[in-house]
Amino acid sequence: GIGCIIPIYKECILNGPPELRESGANGLNEAINLSE
Repeated sequence: GIGCIIPIYKECILNGPPELRESGANGLNEAINLSE
């Protein structure tokens, strides 16, 4: 599953600069959509 990559996205979204937060949110969204 995607459980192994969620901490990476979480760290990016919570602590990254705005550009990285947006990119992390988009990546997490794509990962969730692909896992369904």
